[in-house]
Amino acid sequence: MNDMREKAAEPVHGQMTYDESVAWLTAPGADWELVTETVRGVEYQVFKNLPATLRDVYQQACQDHGDKDFLVFQDTRLTYAETYERVAALTHQLIHRYGVKKGDRVAIGMRNYPPALGVKSIGVRWEDELPEGVDDFDDVWREAAGQPMPDVDLGPHDDVTILFTSGTTGFPKGAVSTHRGVLSGIGSWGFYGAQRIAMGLLEEPEENPEFQPSILMPLPLFHVSGSHAGLLASFGVGRKIVMMYKWNPELGLELIERERVTSFNGVPTMTWEMLQSPSLNERDLRSLIAVSGGGAPIPGGMVDRLQALMPDKHWSFGWGMTETNAGGAGNTDEGLVEKPDSCGKPCPIVELKIIDDDGNELPTGEQGELIMKSSMNIRGYWNRPEATAETIQDGWLRTGDIAEIDEDGFLYIRDRKKDMVLRGGENIYCAEIERVVYQHPAVYEAAAFGVPDDRLGEELAVVVVPKDGADLDAAEVRTHVGEHLARFKVPRYVWLQDEQLPRGATEKIHKRTLRDQMLREAPEFHQCAR
Repeated sequence: MNDMREKAAEPVHGQMTYDESVAWLTAPGADWELVTETVRGVEYQVFKNLPATLRDVYQQACQDHGDKDFLVFQDTRLTYAETYERVAALTHQLIHRYGVKKGDRVAIGMRNYPPALGVKSIGVRWEDELPEGVDDFDDVWREAAGQPMPDVDLGPHDDVTILFTSGTTGFPKGAVSTHRGVLSGIGSWGFYGAQRIAMGLLEEPEENPEFQPSILMPLPLFHVSGSHAGLLASFGVGRKIVMMYKWNPELGLELIERERVTSFNGVPTMTWEMLQSPSLNERDLRSLIAVSGGGAPIPGGMVDRLQALMPDKHWSFGWGMTETNAGGAGNTDEGLVEKPDSCGKPCPIVELKIIDDDGNELPTGEQGELIMKSSMNIRGYWNRPEATAETIQDGWLRTGDIAEIDEDGFLYIRDRKKDMVLRGGENIYCAEIERVVYQHPAVYEAAAFGVPDDRLGEELAVVVVPKDGADLDAAEVRTHVGEHLARFKVPRYVWLQDEQLPRGATEKIHKRTLRDQMLREAPEFHQCAR
C-alpha cells in the first residue's frame, strides 16, 4: 500500500488503473484511509477521516464557505453564513422554546399542513393566516437570532434521521440512520470523485469566477437523493443549491441556464425528460458539467443520447436505497458507455453478494438477490423489529433487488424482487422490458408489470406514453420487443395513453397505481392474440 502511494505521487498518477487508484486513495495516511470498526457487534470497513457528526459538517461549511450562495428557491437567496445563523437560532428554539431533547423526533412535513395530532408546529412559507397553535418560522428563528449553535453531546452512532421508503412496491417503512451511516454514504461520493481525478477522468476542482459549483435539486428532502446527495453533500464543497418546488423539465432547463448550474442530480426519468425537451437546443447549458442520478433504471438509449448531445460532460448513475443512505455502487463516464445497463462498482466500504432463495452465495454472473454490508446501511426500521430482523442479518442488508455481478466486478440490477413477473415458470424482469421499449424512437415513457393469469400465473403488461405527434400502436410495441428479446418476454397487454405516467412523491413511476388501474379497466386494454 505504501509503495502504491509513492508510485501514485508521481506525475503519472492520472494514468492509474481502477485498482491502483483504490489502493492509493485508501492506504494508511491517505485522505480516504480505510480502518476496521465494530458497530453493534459487526465489523465494517470505514473511512477513517470522516467527520464524527453532521453538526461538524455544518459548522465546517459555514467556516469555509460563509459568503458563498447556499440556497436559491423562488424569491429566496441565502448564503452559507445566513443559513447557518437560521439553523443555529432554530436549534436554540427547539431546545429552549419547544423542549426538544436528545432522542426526540422532529417531523418535517413540507408542502403539507401541520398534522392535527396535538403536536407543536412551525409553519414555513405560509401564505394564508396560520392555524391556531402554529408558530411562524420567521418569527421563531428571528427571536433567537445571534444565538450560537447549542452544545449537544452527539456521537457517530447516535440516530440522526428517519426517512421513509418510497412505498412503490409495498407499505413505506421508517428507515433509521445514524450520523456514521449518513456520513458514510456522503463520503462514498467524495471517494468516487477523488478516484476519477486519480484516474485522469476528471480534472482537479478549481475556483471558477464565472460558475460557482452548484446543483439543481428537484428531489424532495425526505428522499435520500435529495437530502444526502443533493443537500448534505453540498456542504463540503460549497455548492449552491438551486431547489425546485416541484419537478418540471422546462423549468429545470430554465434554472440551469439562469443560475449557471454546474451539476444535476435526479431520477433518471428526469434527465430523460430534459433530453426530450423541444427547448433543449435553445438553452445555454455551458455551465453544466455533470449529470448524475439513481433510484430507478436508466431508460434505454439515454446514455447514447447523453454522449451525442453532451460529449464533453461527465455522467454518473448508480444504485442505492433508502436503507443504504443512497450509497452503494456507481458507474461513470467510460464505464457507462461500455456497460450502460450496469450500476458500476461498489466503493471500498461496501461488500456485495448475490444469494439464492436459501441464502447461499452464487458465483459470478448468476442472478439472485443482492445483499450488502456497509457502515452506510441503516440501523433498522422504526418500531418494526420484525422487519428489521428480516432485512438485516449479521450486518448484511437484504435489498430485495434481483441482480448479478460480472467478472469485472460491475453490478447489474435486473429488477425488484417484487416486480419480477413469473410467467409459466419463466422469470421476466420488468426493468429489462422497459429498457427495450424506451429504445423505440416513438416512446416517451413506459412501465412494465405483471397481472394475474389463470393459465400461466402471471402475464406481462406494459403501459406506454408515445412522444407528442408520434404514430404508435400496441402491435408495433410488441413487434419491437420481439425483435430484441425472447418470445416469452413479449408483453401480452399493451396500453397506450397520452397522459404522463403516475409518479410518487420522489418522482418514481408508481407501478402499483398503474396495475390497479389496469385490473379495473381490463376490457379497455389492447389484447393481442399470440
